[in-house]
Amino acid sequence: MRPFILLLFLPLLSCNTLPKKTYGIFDWAPEVSYAADSSFVEIRLSNPVNCPLRIGATATKDSAGLAGQLREVFPLILPPLLRDTTLRLRRSSGAGKSLPKWSVQYAHSADSIRTDSFLLPYPPGREHRIMQGYNGSYSHNNAGARYALDFALAVGDTVCAAADGYVVGLIKGYKKGGNSSKWMRYANFINLYHPDKNVYTQYVHLRHNGSLVDLGDHVAAGQPIGISGMTGWTSKPHLHFNVVRWEDGKRISLPATFGRKTLTPGTKLRKGTRWRRAAD
Repeated sequence: MRPFILLLFLPLLSCNTLPKKTYGIFDWAPEVSYAADSSFVEIRLSNPVNCPLRIGATATKDSAGLAGQLREVFPLILPPLLRDTTLRLRRSSGAGKSLPKWSVQYAHSADSIRTDSFLLPYPPGREHRIMQGYNGSYSHNNAGARYALDFALAVGDTVCAAADGYVVGLIKGYKKGGNSSKWMRYANFINLYHPDKNVYTQYVHLRHNGSLVDLGDHVAAGQPIGISGMTGWTSKPHLHFNVVRWEDGKRISLPATFGRKTLTPGTKLRKGTRWRRAAD
């Protein structure tokens, strides 16, 4: 094969393939039992994480004759750390025992939110450039990411919690990334819930096994929580940071302010500017 022909094939030979294994945030399923006379179904629900969860139920074929009742009851918002709640639903006569399909998502439990006084998500004294700011044309152009910020952290840099909260989502098993939206689902990340603000923060594109915390941990503002990487949809190493709430199961990105003594609105963190995190 001639050298110039081989060069044409090199990009194809070096392309990353999507991971075969897909990781999920929630390992969750309801406990379902039937009454002795099989006329009732008891559904026991719990919430093991310290944030509200939105539980959905979609009727499958012959879902124990519960289709109408499922539509009336679900979606259901479970409060944080709910130990147990039981729903008792009547089954249709002669219904089979097939069960609905369940879904679980983050939820928003109140109208009152705060998006002020976040710390920049890296150690004090460190300075990083903004690769993409609010309403960025590349990928910050939809309701779920409109007010996200991309910080130019290198692979191996430390990621810190922007506020006090709990680790409520964590994926760390992916190893690669790519410059295509098909890689969107394959990023390592940490999600925190901040009860005092009633919002969530997301820290995305972390290194393989780059989490320094575990699901359920309480973290303090400024605490190191992860290691920056290049997993998921990205062409360069960076940290994707987003403040969000969930409405009807959909992520809504929120503008925020940064700093403790002097509040800096996120609108000032524009592409190409550099920002140093002050000492706490």
